[in-house]
Amino acid sequence: QYPVELEKIKKLGWQFATVNHKINRGQPGEIELLITDGMGQPVPGADVAMDLSMLTKPDSVPSQKASEKRPGHYIASVVLPSPGHWRVDSRINYQGEEVLHKFRIYVEEGEKL
Repeated sequence: QYPVELEKIKKLGWQFATVNHKINRGQPGEIELLITDGMGQPVPGADVAMDLSMLTKPDSVPSQKASEKRPGHYIASVVLPSPGHWRVDSRINYQGEEVLHKFRIYVEEGEKL
């Protein structure tokens, strides 16, 4: 199903970038997604939700709604329980169009609790 999503994204001309914020296990952190159109302009006013799950363990967290910090920049606040690689499935609704964009983040071990 994801190839269908990639075709939608290509048709819309959207580009995605993640802004790296260091996230430590068990600590509040942020995941930031920048969405731009084919001309490099921000895509404002989208509804963005992020579903997070670990790649190597059955850990997951409830879907996180992202807020728009500035035009085209969507940030979800998270507390992730385990270090390692996490998959982020971002569901984007914009003017009646729904798109799925997937990416990965890495959660650091951080200080021992």
